[in-house]
Amino acid sequence: MKSIFFFIVTILFSAGTFAQENKQQNDSMISQSPKDSSAHANSISANTHEAEFPGGGAEWVAYISRNLDSGVPVTRGATAGTYEVTVRFVIDTSGNIKNIKAETWFGFGMEKELIRVIKKAPKWIPAIKNGVHVNAYRRQSATFFIDQ
Repeated sequence: MKSIFFFIVTILFSAGTFAQENKQQNDSMISQSPKDSSAHANSISANTHEAEFPGGGAEWVAYISRNLDSGVPVTRGATAGTYEVTVRFVIDTSGNIKNIKAETWFGFGMEKELIRVIKKAPKWIPAIKNGVHVNAYRRQSATFFIDQ
């Protein structure tokens, strides 16, 4: 009889977080020339925040853990082994999750199950850069351990 254990590995990459800024905001920032550059840097960092799940990262991991059906790969015939599935998604300027795509494809319903859970997640607190809401790009991994 197969049994399954899983744990969640949260990987949040911020490299692409602010890729889609408002061009008008960029133009106005370029034309400004603050007298004190350190004051300008502090005002920018004070108005810059990563997208965040309500309750923070620990609550995001708890949400995934509570909602992920770890038995899916077993019921779909996965062989014994360790499978780390990864999906990517966008948190838009309103906090909605969009463009969820699997980056791995082991099958056995694992990627689809992680996508299902992410799709039904509540809205996030959107990312802010220079006081303007921007899209944030995220990755989520889940590791399934299947034991026979």
